[in-house]
Amino acid sequence: MVGMEVTGASSDTVGQLRDSIQWGIGPDAITANDGLRVLLGPTTFNATRNAFRQFLSAYFHSEAQCKKEQGASISPLAGGATGWKRLKVRWRYPGAGKSGGLRVLVSVNCAERRVILSRIEDRRSL
Repeated sequence: MVGMEVTGASSDTVGQLRDSIQWGIGPDAITANDGLRVLLGPTTFNATRNAFRQFLSAYFHSEAQCKKEQGASISPLAGGATGWKRLKVRWRYPGAGKSGGLRVLVSVNCAERRVILSRIEDRRSL
C-alpha cells in the first residue's frame, strides 16, 4: 500500500503525527521484519514501513482511536497490559498479491504515544 492516501488530513499533518510516536518491534516480530527487509530491498522496505506507520498514525488520531474496526484492515483485540491496546492489522506489501501480505499484531499505548509491532505473520504461509 505504498503511496496510499489518508483521508481527512494533509500528508504533512499525518507525517508529523507519525514522527511524534515512538515505534518499536518486539522479539517475536524481529525475524519476520528482517525477512521482509531482505525480500523487498532497502528502498521498498523503507517506503512500505513509512506507509504502514502513516496508516496507523492516521487511525490513532481518527474517530476510531483504537476502539473500532477500520474495514478489514484494522481490528481491535481483547487483552493487553494495563494502558495498552492490541490491534490486528492486515497489510499488503508490493508483490504479495491479493490474498498475500502481512498480519501484524500491534500493541499501542496512546497515553505514552508508543507502538510496538508484537508479531508479524505472512498471510500466504498461514
